[in-house]
Amino acid sequence: MARGMTKPCLWGGCRLVQQDAFSGASEITKTQKDVDGYTFFSYDIDSPEVRYLSSIVVRDGKVFALFVKSPTKNFNSSEEKLRHMIDTFRLL
Repeated sequence: MARGMTKPCLWGGCRLVQQDAFSGASEITKTQKDVDGYTFFSYDIDSPEVRYLSSIVVRDGKVFALFVKSPTKNFNSSEEKLRHMIDTFRLL
């Protein structure tokens, strides 16, 4: 794992973390795109301490999500790699 990055966040444990991120966010960007017949919803949450990127999709009534968390001070140096992880998230 790259320096300054944290471990992946599991869905249940992220709910409260994401709520804190939304409430403390200085900027939130939401986008959606269709890939292979599924709609992926992406969020970029910028807060003073932490930057969150996420991609969320529903298939057959189940939610699949990828959350990436980085300290704001380290985000710029890893941004390209972090965005690549989110942009290439797919269902098999």
